[in-house]
Amino acid sequence: MAKWSFKKAKGFDIKVVKPNSYRMWEECERLEYKIFRACGYIPVSKDKRLQFFNAYKRMEFIAAYTRAGKMPRDDKQLLGILRIIYPANTNQMLNEMLPTLRQARRLEYSHQDALANTSLKPPFEDNQTLWLYADAYDLAMHLNPKKCYDWATVGVTQQGQERKVINGIFARAVTRTWAQPPLRYCFIAVDNEVYSRYKAKESKILTLGPSVMYWGSPTVPILIDFHKIAKGIQKLLIPVYRLKGYLGLSI
Repeated sequence: MAKWSFKKAKGFDIKVVKPNSYRMWEECERLEYKIFRACGYIPVSKDKRLQFFNAYKRMEFIAAYTRAGKMPRDDKQLLGILRIIYPANTNQMLNEMLPTLRQARRLEYSHQDALANTSLKPPFEDNQTLWLYADAYDLAMHLNPKKCYDWATVGVTQQGQERKVINGIFARAVTRTWAQPPLRYCFIAVDNEVYSRYKAKESKILTLGPSVMYWGSPTVPILIDFHKIAKGIQKLLIPVYRLKGYLGLSI
């Protein structure tokens, strides 16, 4: 995975948006819906939001906005979002705690079996089910949920793509992981194209299952250990962000 840049974002601001920030939260949900609807991933919704996430209580968006000095908040434009889901505060992992696991089913063969025998395939594809290799599923279900979370959705406008806001969004999401102990493991259902791009660069990405059609595109479920993925000086930053988190400082 590309090295994260922790320099101040140029041309845009990164904000953490909580559900109690009603106007900003609604704005993030509407952009998320608009992008997913335009891609054909989801059906029409009257309230223009993804109903799938109604089941989760602990969520936040990492959002990128245009930066224009002292421009009023209402005049700033939302450029991109990342929805993060946190599980319930418990020590036992359950499927329904995180979106990637909620939609997952266990295959009868392991990742090594799949590599050795390319004819092995999931029993079916229905655009709503992710399949996890037997060993990966068992590993996931034995993780402490207090250490886990889910990057549930990512959406960036055309202007946001031009400004490369996704790098700033991801960097903020990673530093928030370091600042919220014992968080460490991130589940992601990632598009094939993105998976191929980063898997070639980063061996620490754990492939949980085969590529299947999911929400309208070929998708691979993965798990990232954001402590192991840090490189060079980034490793020294982890305790710094943890200290800031313990002190309750803004991340």
